[in-house]
Amino acid sequence: MSNENKFISHTTRKKRPGEVDGVDYYFVSIEMFNSIPMAASFSVSSLVSGGVIGKYGVSEEEFIRVKKFGDKIIGFLGRSASGKTTSEDIVKNKHLILPFISQSYLIDLLKAAKNNGFDIQVLVFEASREIRKERMISRGTSEEDIFRRFLIEDNEGEYNLQEISHKLGIDLDIIDAEASESEVLDQVLKVIS
Repeated sequence: MSNENKFISHTTRKKRPGEVDGVDYYFVSIEMFNSIPMAASFSVSSLVSGGVIGKYGVSEEEFIRVKKFGDKIIGFLGRSASGKTTSEDIVKNKHLILPFISQSYLIDLLKAAKNNGFDIQVLVFEASREIRKERMISRGTSEEDIFRRFLIEDNEGEYNLQEISHKLGIDLDIIDAEASESEVLDQVLKVIS
């Protein structure tokens, strides 16, 4: 899969097995991260120490890089654990993809995208925690990563979809992510324009 249509985040966290620099993330030092003008960024803290264990951000330069491939952005909001296949199929359809990690990060990224002249659409994926955990385990996600993802969710709380819609000035498209991956993809392809 080409990454032309995908925004690639910078991160200061360590590379995981199988990840490729410049494909999954741009892996950089904290010093380098702090020197790059970011359109939006956030930090992940350790549950034990409270210290920062990684920073993530999409640089202003990244908006310039992907702008030449299109001006329609699909933002994913939700906790479905089925986003990989859906993302790949949308990329094949020439839509630009923003990474999703947290609600506030997505809002900041989409605001920056609107300010950079992109047309945006947000798909909200809804699935239970039990189903998401099963899907992550079947994909080989470690227990540690599953715990970390759920911790981020718990710290962030429930999405306020009305607030997100208001802040971005757009309607949100709801996707039933408890369906099979092919059914999820069918729903997505029906709502993207």
